[in-house]
Amino acid sequence: MNANVQHHTTSWKVALASSLFVVANVIVAMHAGASGQATTFGGITVSNVGATSATVHASVEPGGIETTTWIAYSTNPTPPFASKTPAQDIGSSTTLVPISVNLTGLVPNTEYYVQVVAENSSTTTAGPLDTFTTSATTATPITLMTMKDNRLGVNLASISCPEASMCWATGYVLSRKRSIGIIDQLRNGIWIPATTSTLNLSGIDCLSTTSCWAVGSTGTNESEGPAALHFNGRSWTRISVPEPMGTRIDYLSAVTCTSTSSCWAVGGLDGASPLGRALVEHWNGASWSVVASPGPSGDSLLNAVSCTSVRSCWAVGIANDFGSASSIRSLIEHWDGRSWSPAKGPLVPYGLFGVSCRWKTACFAIGMKILQFSGGSWRAASITHSSGGAVDCSAPNNCWETTGGQTMNWNGTSWMTVDGPSVPTSQFLSLDAMNCVAGGPCIFVGSTGRKNATGYSTRALAERTTIDHS
Repeated sequence: MNANVQHHTTSWKVALASSLFVVANVIVAMHAGASGQATTFGGITVSNVGATSATVHASVEPGGIETTTWIAYSTNPTPPFASKTPAQDIGSSTTLVPISVNLTGLVPNTEYYVQVVAENSSTTTAGPLDTFTTSATTATPITLMTMKDNRLGVNLASISCPEASMCWATGYVLSRKRSIGIIDQLRNGIWIPATTSTLNLSGIDCLSTTSCWAVGSTGTNESEGPAALHFNGRSWTRISVPEPMGTRIDYLSAVTCTSTSSCWAVGGLDGASPLGRALVEHWNGASWSVVASPGPSGDSLLNAVSCTSVRSCWAVGIANDFGSASSIRSLIEHWDGRSWSPAKGPLVPYGLFGVSCRWKTACFAIGMKILQFSGGSWRAASITHSSGGAVDCSAPNNCWETTGGQTMNWNGTSWMTVDGPSVPTSQFLSLDAMNCVAGGPCIFVGSTGRKNATGYSTRALAERTTIDHS
Protein backbone atom coordinates (compact mmCIF):
# COMPACT_ATOMS: atom_id res chain seq x y z
CA MET A 1 0.00 0.00 0.00
CA ASN A 2 1.31 3.46 -0.92
CA ALA A 3 2.44 5.39 2.13
CA ASN A 4 0.45 8.38 0.92
CA VAL A 5 -2.78 6.44 1.04
CA GLN A 6 -4.90 7.07 4.09
CA HIS A 7 -7.17 4.11 4.63
CA HIS A 8 -9.63 3.85 7.48
CA THR A 9 -11.07 0.40 8.22
CA THR A 10 -12.22 0.93 11.79
CA SER A 11 -15.91 1.17 12.68
CA TRP A 12 -17.64 4.50 12.48
CA LYS A 13 -18.64 6.17 15.72
CA VAL A 14 -18.84 9.73 14.42
CA ALA A 15 -21.96 11.85 14.18
CA LEU A 16 -21.62 13.50 10.79
CA ALA A 17 -24.73 15.65 11.15
CA SER A 18 -28.18 15.53 12.65
CA SER A 19 -29.32 13.55 9.62
CA LEU A 20 -26.71 10.83 10.21
CA PHE A 21 -26.80 8.00 12.66
CA VAL A 22 -24.21 6.12 14.67
CA VAL A 23 -23.05 2.88 13.04
CA ALA A 24 -21.14 0.04 14.74
CA ASN A 25 -19.25 -2.87 13.22
CA VAL A 26 -22.48 -4.83 12.65
CA ILE A 27 -25.76 -3.10 11.96
CA VAL A 28 -29.12 -4.83 12.07
CA ALA A 29 -31.87 -2.86 10.34
CA MET A 30 -35.43 -4.15 10.69
CA HIS A 31 -37.82 -3.70 7.80
CA ALA A 32 -41.45 -4.53 7.20
CA GLY A 33 -40.76 -7.33 4.75
CA ALA A 34 -43.28 -9.97 3.84
CA SER A 35 -41.69 -12.46 6.23
CA GLY A 36 -41.07 -9.93 9.00
CA GLN A 37 -37.36 -10.83 9.04
CA ALA A 38 -34.40 -8.46 9.25
CA THR A 39 -31.83 -7.32 6.72
CA THR A 40 -28.48 -7.63 8.51
CA PHE A 41 -25.30 -5.85 7.47
CA GLY A 42 -21.79 -6.97 8.31
CA GLY A 43 -18.88 -4.55 8.46
CA ILE A 44 -17.57 -2.52 5.51
CA THR A 45 -13.90 -2.03 4.63
CA VAL A 46 -11.89 -0.57 1.75
CA SER A 47 -8.70 -2.00 0.22
CA ASN A 48 -6.46 -1.59 -2.84
CA VAL A 49 -6.80 2.19 -2.66
CA GLY A 50 -5.06 3.85 -5.60
CA ALA A 51 -5.14 7.27 -7.21
CA THR A 52 -8.37 6.65 -9.14
CA SER A 53 -9.72 3.34 -7.84
CA ALA A 54 -10.49 1.34 -4.70
CA THR A 55 -12.15 -1.94 -3.71
CA VAL A 56 -15.03 -1.93 -1.20
CA HIS A 57 -15.81 -5.08 0.81
CA ALA A 58 -19.07 -5.57 2.69
CA SER A 59 -21.59 -8.27 3.58
CA VAL A 60 -25.37 -8.41 3.68
CA GLU A 61 -27.80 -11.02 5.02
CA PRO A 62 -31.08 -10.83 3.01
CA GLY A 63 -33.05 -12.43 5.84
CA GLY A 64 -34.82 -14.89 3.57
CA ILE A 65 -36.11 -12.23 1.15
CA GLU A 66 -34.92 -11.63 -2.44
CA THR A 67 -32.51 -8.71 -2.10
CA THR A 68 -30.33 -6.51 -4.29
CA THR A 69 -27.47 -4.44 -2.99
CA TRP A 70 -25.02 -1.76 -4.10
CA ILE A 71 -22.32 0.57 -2.80
CA ALA A 72 -23.14 4.29 -2.61
CA TYR A 73 -20.25 6.76 -2.45
CA SER A 74 -19.50 10.49 -2.51
CA THR A 75 -17.01 13.16 -1.50
CA ASN A 76 -19.86 14.72 0.51
CA PRO A 77 -20.14 13.12 3.98
CA THR A 78 -23.92 13.42 4.15
CA PRO A 79 -26.03 10.50 2.82
CA PRO A 80 -27.74 9.69 0.57
CA PHE A 81 -24.63 9.57 -1.61
CA ALA A 82 -24.93 10.70 -5.22
CA SER A 83 -22.88 7.97 -6.89
CA LYS A 84 -23.52 4.24 -6.70
CA THR A 85 -22.35 0.98 -8.24
CA PRO A 86 -24.70 -1.22 -10.33
CA ALA A 87 -27.15 -3.19 -8.18
CA GLN A 88 -26.40 -6.90 -7.80
CA ASP A 89 -28.83 -9.64 -6.84
CA ILE A 90 -27.65 -11.56 -3.74
CA GLY A 91 -30.69 -13.83 -3.43
CA SER A 92 -32.64 -14.65 -0.27
CA SER A 93 -30.00 -16.23 1.95
CA THR A 94 -30.29 -16.29 5.72
CA THR A 95 -26.52 -15.96 6.14
CA LEU A 96 -24.18 -13.06 5.36
CA VAL A 97 -23.36 -12.79 1.64
CA PRO A 98 -19.93 -11.23 0.93
CA ILE A 99 -19.74 -8.38 -1.57
CA SER A 100 -16.65 -6.94 -3.24
CA VAL A 101 -17.04 -3.99 -5.60
CA ASN A 102 -14.44 -1.95 -7.50
CA LEU A 103 -14.83 1.84 -7.64
CA THR A 104 -13.16 3.47 -10.63
CA GLY A 105 -12.83 6.97 -12.06
CA LEU A 106 -12.06 8.47 -8.65
CA VAL A 107 -10.19 11.75 -8.14
CA PRO A 108 -6.60 11.49 -6.80
CA ASN A 109 -5.84 12.76 -3.29
CA THR A 110 -9.54 12.99 -2.36
CA GLU A 111 -11.50 11.72 0.65
CA TYR A 112 -14.49 9.51 -0.19
CA TYR A 113 -17.38 8.21 1.92
CA VAL A 114 -18.89 4.79 1.12
CA GLN A 115 -22.00 3.01 2.34
CA VAL A 116 -23.60 -0.37 1.58
CA VAL A 117 -27.30 -0.25 0.65
CA ALA A 118 -29.78 -3.15 0.35
CA GLU A 119 -33.22 -3.23 -1.24
CA ASN A 120 -36.05 -5.77 -1.27
CA SER A 121 -39.69 -5.65 -2.31
CA SER A 122 -40.64 -3.70 0.80
CA THR A 123 -37.92 -1.19 1.54
CA THR A 124 -34.46 0.21 0.92
CA THR A 125 -32.10 0.04 3.91
CA ALA A 126 -28.77 1.83 4.39
CA GLY A 127 -25.99 -0.03 6.17
CA PRO A 128 -22.46 0.63 7.47
CA LEU A 129 -20.26 3.53 6.39
CA ASP A 130 -16.53 3.86 5.84
CA THR A 131 -14.13 6.44 4.46
CA PHE A 132 -10.86 6.41 2.53
CA THR A 133 -8.56 8.83 0.76
CA THR A 134 -7.21 8.16 -2.72
CA SER A 135 -3.50 8.32 -3.39
CA ALA A 136 -1.96 11.56 -4.63
CA THR A 137 0.13 9.80 -7.28
CA THR A 138 -1.19 8.98 -10.74
CA ALA A 139 1.82 6.93 -11.83
CA THR A 140 0.80 3.86 -13.83
CA PRO A 141 2.41 0.42 -13.52
CA ILE A 142 1.70 -0.20 -17.22
CA THR A 143 3.67 1.35 -20.10
CA LEU A 144 3.39 1.34 -23.87
CA MET A 145 5.92 -0.71 -25.83
CA THR A 146 7.70 0.30 -29.04
CA MET A 147 6.10 -1.12 -32.19
CA LYS A 148 8.05 -1.48 -35.44
CA ASP A 149 5.04 -3.07 -37.11
CA ASN A 150 3.28 0.11 -38.19
CA ARG A 151 1.23 -1.47 -40.98
CA LEU A 152 -2.29 -0.13 -41.22
CA GLY A 153 -4.95 -2.70 -40.40
CA VAL A 154 -2.87 -4.83 -38.01
CA ASN A 155 -4.59 -6.45 -35.01
CA LEU A 156 -2.75 -8.71 -32.53
CA ALA A 157 -4.97 -11.40 -31.00
CA SER A 158 -2.73 -13.76 -28.97
CA ILE A 159 0.69 -13.75 -27.32
CA SER A 160 3.19 -16.09 -25.64
CA CYS A 161 6.40 -15.14 -23.84
CA PRO A 162 8.87 -17.92 -22.95
CA GLU A 163 11.20 -15.18 -21.64
CA ALA A 164 10.65 -11.59 -20.52
CA SER A 165 12.65 -10.28 -23.49
CA MET A 166 11.32 -12.74 -26.08
CA CYS A 167 7.65 -13.00 -27.12
CA TRP A 168 5.62 -13.90 -30.19
CA ALA A 169 2.17 -12.55 -31.02
CA THR A 170 -0.22 -13.76 -33.70
CA GLY A 171 -2.84 -11.70 -35.44
CA TYR A 172 -3.82 -10.46 -38.85
CA VAL A 173 -3.55 -7.50 -41.18
CA LEU A 174 -6.53 -6.53 -43.28
CA SER A 175 -6.04 -6.08 -47.01
CA ARG A 176 -8.57 -5.08 -49.65
CA LYS A 177 -9.31 -8.69 -50.59
CA ARG A 178 -8.73 -10.69 -47.40
CA SER A 179 -6.93 -10.82 -44.07
CA ILE A 180 -3.34 -12.08 -43.87
CA GLY A 181 -2.09 -13.98 -40.82
CA ILE A 182 0.95 -12.45 -39.11
CA ILE A 183 3.40 -13.33 -36.34
CA ASP A 184 5.21 -10.42 -34.69
CA GLN A 185 8.21 -10.89 -32.41
CA LEU A 186 9.39 -9.02 -29.33
CA ARG A 187 13.17 -8.77 -29.49
CA ASN A 188 15.39 -6.49 -27.38
CA GLY A 189 12.38 -4.61 -26.09
CA ILE A 190 10.93 -3.79 -29.53
CA TRP A 191 8.10 -5.47 -31.42
CA ILE A 192 9.02 -6.24 -35.04
CA PRO A 193 7.21 -8.03 -37.90
CA ALA A 194 8.49 -11.62 -38.06
CA THR A 195 6.51 -13.51 -40.69
CA THR A 196 3.25 -13.64 -42.60
CA SER A 197 1.07 -16.62 -43.36
CA THR A 198 -1.85 -17.64 -45.52
CA LEU A 199 -3.41 -19.11 -42.37
CA ASN A 200 -5.84 -17.35 -40.07
CA LEU A 201 -3.89 -17.43 -36.78
CA SER A 202 -5.72 -17.06 -33.47
CA GLY A 203 -3.65 -18.78 -30.75
CA ILE A 204 0.00 -19.29 -29.79
CA ASP A 205 2.00 -20.95 -26.99
CA CYS A 206 5.78 -21.18 -26.56
CA LEU A 207 7.48 -23.61 -24.18
CA SER A 208 10.86 -22.05 -24.97
CA THR A 209 12.56 -19.86 -27.55
CA THR A 210 12.99 -22.97 -29.71
CA SER A 211 9.53 -24.54 -29.38
CA CYS A 212 6.33 -22.65 -30.24
CA TRP A 213 2.95 -23.62 -31.66
CA ALA A 214 0.56 -21.26 -33.46
CA VAL A 215 -2.93 -22.47 -34.38
CA GLY A 216 -5.87 -21.25 -36.40
CA SER A 217 -7.54 -22.24 -39.64
CA THR A 218 -7.09 -22.34 -43.39
CA GLY A 219 -9.57 -21.87 -46.21
CA THR A 220 -12.67 -19.71 -46.61
CA ASN A 221 -15.90 -19.16 -44.74
CA GLU A 222 -17.50 -21.87 -46.90
CA SER A 223 -14.74 -24.43 -46.35
CA GLU A 224 -12.42 -24.00 -43.40
CA GLY A 225 -10.07 -26.48 -41.71
CA PRO A 226 -7.91 -26.53 -38.55
CA ALA A 227 -4.28 -25.53 -39.02
CA ALA A 228 -1.04 -25.30 -37.01
CA LEU A 229 2.48 -23.90 -37.37
CA HIS A 230 5.54 -24.97 -35.35
CA PHE A 231 8.63 -22.87 -34.61
CA ASN A 232 11.91 -24.72 -33.94
CA GLY A 233 14.04 -21.71 -33.11
CA ARG A 234 14.86 -20.94 -36.74
CA SER A 235 11.68 -21.02 -38.82
CA TRP A 236 7.93 -21.70 -38.78
CA THR A 237 6.72 -24.93 -40.43
CA ARG A 238 3.17 -25.98 -41.31
CA ILE A 239 2.16 -29.17 -39.46
CA SER A 240 -0.78 -31.33 -40.56
CA VAL A 241 -3.87 -31.22 -38.32
CA PRO A 242 -6.68 -33.79 -38.80
CA GLU A 243 -10.18 -32.61 -39.65
CA PRO A 244 -13.16 -34.43 -38.11
CA MET A 245 -15.09 -36.56 -40.59
CA GLY A 246 -18.19 -35.09 -42.17
CA THR A 247 -17.50 -31.43 -41.39
CA ARG A 248 -16.76 -28.50 -43.68
CA ILE A 249 -15.87 -25.71 -41.24
CA ASP A 250 -13.36 -26.44 -38.46
CA TYR A 251 -10.96 -24.12 -36.65
CA LEU A 252 -8.61 -23.90 -33.67
CA SER A 253 -8.81 -20.90 -31.35
CA ALA A 254 -6.12 -21.54 -28.72
CA VAL A 255 -3.23 -23.85 -27.83
CA THR A 256 -1.24 -24.70 -24.69
CA CYS A 257 1.68 -27.08 -24.08
CA THR A 258 2.93 -28.80 -20.95
CA SER A 259 5.90 -30.38 -22.77
CA THR A 260 7.21 -30.88 -26.29
CA SER A 261 5.21 -34.13 -26.40
CA SER A 262 1.92 -32.85 -24.98
CA CYS A 263 -0.06 -29.91 -26.33
CA TRP A 264 -3.79 -29.19 -26.40
CA ALA A 265 -5.59 -27.10 -29.01
CA VAL A 266 -9.27 -26.15 -28.81
CA GLY A 267 -11.79 -24.54 -31.13
CA GLY A 268 -14.98 -25.48 -32.94
CA LEU A 269 -16.48 -27.35 -35.88
CA ASP A 270 -19.69 -27.06 -37.82
CA GLY A 271 -22.78 -29.02 -36.84
CA ALA A 272 -26.54 -29.12 -37.09
CA SER A 273 -26.81 -25.89 -35.09
CA PRO A 274 -25.63 -22.39 -36.08
CA LEU A 275 -22.78 -22.53 -33.58
CA GLY A 276 -21.60 -26.10 -34.09
CA ARG A 277 -19.59 -28.27 -31.71
CA ALA A 278 -16.47 -27.84 -29.62
CA LEU A 279 -13.27 -29.23 -31.15
CA VAL A 280 -10.36 -30.60 -29.06
CA GLU A 281 -7.07 -31.86 -30.53
CA HIS A 282 -3.89 -33.23 -28.88
CA TRP A 283 -0.22 -33.26 -29.92
CA ASN A 284 1.70 -36.32 -28.65
CA GLY A 285 5.14 -35.29 -29.90
CA ALA A 286 4.65 -36.86 -33.32
CA SER A 287 1.18 -35.89 -34.61
CA TRP A 288 -2.11 -34.16 -33.84
CA SER A 289 -5.28 -36.17 -33.21
CA VAL A 290 -8.93 -35.36 -32.47
CA VAL A 291 -10.00 -36.07 -28.87
CA ALA A 292 -13.61 -36.51 -27.75
CA SER A 293 -15.18 -33.40 -26.22
CA PRO A 294 -18.10 -33.74 -23.78
CA GLY A 295 -19.65 -30.41 -24.74
CA PRO A 296 -23.37 -30.00 -25.53
CA SER A 297 -24.66 -32.11 -28.42
CA GLY A 298 -25.61 -28.96 -30.29
CA ASP A 299 -24.20 -25.53 -29.75
CA SER A 300 -20.72 -25.12 -28.29
CA LEU A 301 -17.21 -23.88 -28.99
CA LEU A 302 -14.02 -23.52 -26.93
CA ASN A 303 -12.10 -20.23 -26.86
CA ALA A 304 -9.19 -20.92 -24.49
CA VAL A 305 -7.27 -23.69 -22.72
CA SER A 306 -4.76 -23.78 -19.84
CA CYS A 307 -3.03 -26.59 -17.91
CA THR A 308 -1.76 -26.84 -14.36
CA SER A 309 -0.08 -30.17 -15.21
CA VAL A 310 -0.31 -33.01 -17.75
CA ARG A 311 -3.19 -34.40 -15.64
CA SER A 312 -5.15 -31.19 -15.13
CA CYS A 313 -6.26 -28.82 -17.89
CA TRP A 314 -9.21 -26.44 -18.23
CA ALA A 315 -10.92 -25.32 -21.44
CA VAL A 316 -13.59 -22.61 -21.57
CA GLY A 317 -15.95 -21.28 -24.18
CA ILE A 318 -19.56 -20.84 -25.20
CA ALA A 319 -22.57 -23.13 -25.04
CA ASN A 320 -26.24 -23.00 -26.01
CA ASP A 321 -28.06 -21.32 -28.86
CA PHE A 322 -25.74 -18.86 -30.59
CA GLY A 323 -28.69 -17.57 -32.57
CA SER A 324 -30.37 -16.28 -29.41
CA ALA A 325 -28.24 -13.88 -27.38
CA SER A 326 -30.30 -14.40 -24.23
CA SER A 327 -29.54 -18.13 -24.36
CA ILE A 328 -25.77 -17.94 -24.78
CA ARG A 329 -23.97 -19.19 -21.69
CA SER A 330 -20.57 -20.34 -20.53
CA LEU A 331 -18.94 -23.72 -21.11
CA ILE A 332 -16.20 -25.25 -18.90
CA GLU A 333 -14.48 -28.59 -19.54
CA HIS A 334 -11.75 -30.37 -17.53
CA TRP A 335 -9.01 -32.87 -18.46
CA ASP A 336 -8.07 -35.24 -15.61
CA GLY A 337 -5.28 -37.09 -17.41
CA ARG A 338 -7.66 -39.64 -18.98
CA SER A 339 -10.58 -37.79 -20.55
CA TRP A 340 -12.37 -34.47 -20.85
CA SER A 341 -15.54 -33.97 -18.80
CA PRO A 342 -18.01 -31.10 -18.34
CA ALA A 343 -17.56 -28.95 -15.24
CA LYS A 344 -20.14 -26.94 -13.33
CA GLY A 345 -19.69 -23.22 -12.90
CA PRO A 346 -21.63 -19.96 -12.45
CA LEU A 347 -23.64 -18.79 -15.44
CA VAL A 348 -21.70 -16.22 -17.45
CA PRO A 349 -23.78 -14.55 -20.18
CA TYR A 350 -22.19 -14.74 -23.66
CA GLY A 351 -19.63 -17.28 -22.50
CA LEU A 352 -15.99 -17.35 -21.36
CA PHE A 353 -13.09 -16.12 -23.49
CA GLY A 354 -9.95 -16.67 -21.43
CA VAL A 355 -8.56 -19.03 -18.80
CA SER A 356 -5.31 -19.24 -16.80
CA CYS A 357 -4.65 -22.13 -14.40
CA ARG A 358 -0.87 -22.45 -14.27
CA TRP A 359 -1.06 -22.38 -10.46
CA LYS A 360 -3.52 -24.44 -8.43
CA THR A 361 -4.02 -21.50 -6.09
CA ALA A 362 -4.58 -19.03 -8.91
CA CYS A 363 -6.94 -20.45 -11.51
CA PHE A 364 -9.19 -17.91 -13.27
CA ALA A 365 -11.58 -17.80 -16.22
CA ILE A 366 -12.94 -14.59 -17.73
CA GLY A 367 -15.90 -13.36 -19.73
CA MET A 368 -18.40 -10.75 -18.60
CA LYS A 369 -17.54 -12.09 -15.13
CA ILE A 370 -14.32 -13.30 -13.51
CA LEU A 371 -14.50 -16.87 -12.22
CA GLN A 372 -12.01 -18.44 -9.78
CA PHE A 373 -11.52 -22.17 -9.21
CA SER A 374 -11.08 -22.61 -5.46
CA GLY A 375 -12.01 -25.33 -3.00
CA GLY A 376 -12.93 -27.74 -5.77
CA SER A 377 -15.47 -25.50 -7.53
CA TRP A 378 -15.77 -22.42 -9.75
CA ARG A 379 -17.02 -19.24 -8.07
CA ALA A 380 -17.79 -15.82 -9.51
CA ALA A 381 -16.21 -12.61 -8.25
CA SER A 382 -18.60 -9.68 -7.88
CA ILE A 383 -17.04 -7.98 -10.90
CA THR A 384 -18.78 -7.58 -14.24
CA HIS A 385 -17.48 -6.47 -17.63
CA SER A 386 -19.12 -5.31 -20.81
CA SER A 387 -17.21 -7.88 -22.85
CA GLY A 388 -14.92 -10.91 -22.68
CA GLY A 389 -11.18 -10.68 -22.21
CA ALA A 390 -7.92 -12.38 -21.27
CA VAL A 391 -6.32 -13.37 -17.95
CA ASP A 392 -2.90 -14.71 -16.84
CA CYS A 393 -0.64 -14.83 -13.78
CA SER A 394 3.10 -14.32 -13.23
CA ALA A 395 2.69 -15.71 -9.69
CA PRO A 396 -0.24 -16.90 -7.53
CA ASN A 397 -0.43 -13.43 -5.96
CA ASN A 398 0.08 -11.46 -9.19
CA CYS A 399 -2.55 -11.97 -11.87
CA TRP A 400 -3.76 -9.58 -14.53
CA GLU A 401 -6.88 -9.45 -16.65
CA THR A 402 -7.92 -7.19 -19.48
CA THR A 403 -11.27 -6.53 -21.10
CA GLY A 404 -10.96 -4.15 -24.01
CA GLY A 405 -9.05 -1.19 -22.59
CA GLN A 406 -9.70 -1.91 -18.88
CA THR A 407 -6.99 -3.67 -16.86
CA MET A 408 -7.20 -5.20 -13.38
CA ASN A 409 -4.68 -6.81 -11.01
CA TRP A 410 -5.10 -9.67 -8.52
CA ASN A 411 -2.85 -9.41 -5.45
CA GLY A 412 -3.74 -12.81 -4.04
CA THR A 413 -6.79 -11.51 -2.17
CA SER A 414 -8.84 -9.23 -4.41
CA TRP A 415 -9.02 -7.55 -7.83
CA MET A 416 -8.38 -3.86 -8.34
CA THR A 417 -8.51 -1.65 -11.43
CA VAL A 418 -5.17 -0.40 -12.71
CA ASP A 419 -4.91 2.64 -14.96
CA GLY A 420 -2.96 2.11 -18.16
CA PRO A 421 -1.48 4.53 -20.69
CA SER A 422 -4.02 6.97 -22.09
CA VAL A 423 -4.82 7.39 -25.77
CA PRO A 424 -6.19 10.47 -27.55
CA THR A 425 -9.95 10.89 -27.14
CA SER A 426 -10.41 10.45 -30.89
CA GLN A 427 -8.89 6.95 -30.75
CA PHE A 428 -9.88 3.62 -29.24
CA LEU A 429 -7.72 1.04 -27.50
CA SER A 430 -8.42 -2.68 -27.48
CA LEU A 431 -6.28 -5.13 -25.47
CA ASP A 432 -7.25 -8.59 -26.73
CA ALA A 433 -4.62 -10.95 -25.29
CA MET A 434 -1.94 -11.18 -22.63
CA ASN A 435 0.80 -13.41 -21.27
CA CYS A 436 2.79 -13.28 -18.02
CA VAL A 437 6.35 -14.50 -17.54
CA ALA A 438 6.70 -16.55 -14.35
CA GLY A 439 8.06 -14.18 -11.71
CA GLY A 440 8.29 -11.38 -14.28
CA PRO A 441 6.24 -8.88 -16.26
CA CYS A 442 2.95 -9.35 -18.08
CA ILE A 443 2.56 -8.14 -21.66
CA PHE A 444 -0.70 -7.18 -23.36
CA VAL A 445 -1.31 -6.96 -27.12
CA GLY A 446 -4.15 -5.64 -29.23
CA SER A 447 -4.74 -2.65 -31.44
CA THR A 448 -5.38 1.07 -31.38
CA GLY A 449 -6.91 3.32 -33.97
CA ARG A 450 -9.88 5.43 -34.93
CA LYS A 451 -13.09 5.14 -36.87
CA ASN A 452 -13.18 6.69 -40.32
CA ALA A 453 -15.66 7.00 -43.19
CA THR A 454 -14.99 3.46 -44.46
CA GLY A 455 -14.69 1.64 -41.14
CA TYR A 456 -11.86 1.37 -38.62
CA SER A 457 -8.19 2.22 -39.08
CA THR A 458 -6.07 0.14 -36.69
CA ARG A 459 -2.42 -0.46 -35.83
CA ALA A 460 -0.74 -2.99 -33.54
CA LEU A 461 -0.39 -2.13 -29.85
CA ALA A 462 1.50 -3.67 -26.92
CA GLU A 463 1.77 -2.75 -23.23
CA ARG A 464 3.95 -4.06 -20.40
CA THR A 465 3.59 -4.11 -16.61
CA THR A 466 6.43 -2.42 -14.75
CA ILE A 467 5.75 -3.79 -11.25
CA ASP A 468 5.46 -7.32 -9.93
CA HIS A 469 4.07 -8.74 -6.67
CA SER A 470 5.98 -11.98 -6.93
